[in-house]
Amino acid sequence: MREPLPQVEIERARDMAARATKDAGEGGFAAVAERCGLKRSAVSMFVRRKYPAGESGVARDVLAALDGFTCPYLNAHITQDACRAVALAEPPTHNPLKLAHWQACRQCPGKPKEA
Repeated sequence: MREPLPQVEIERARDMAARATKDAGEGGFAAVAERCGLKRSAVSMFVRRKYPAGESGVARDVLAALDGFTCPYLNAHITQDACRAVALAEPPTHNPLKLAHWQACRQCPGKPKEA
């Protein structure tokens, strides 16, 4: 069994799910549930803080589906942390493929801000 998520991560997932539900308009809970691979009722109860004990699993599914975007270089869904790890790293001059990815990140409009 996996460790439960910290409460701050659960709240972040809840906020993401609530925003995505609102952005989806009519049928928002169903649309978010489909994206996350969950049941509509689970998303509804999670957002409304009515989900029974064990909401870490729902939060993990929400974060996996909603926390990130499609990377134009990889043409794959990645998290903000994965993007940040490449875009803000030192240039990987030892590996031409990683260097090409890093260079593409430097030009990407979605590039995270430097800390």
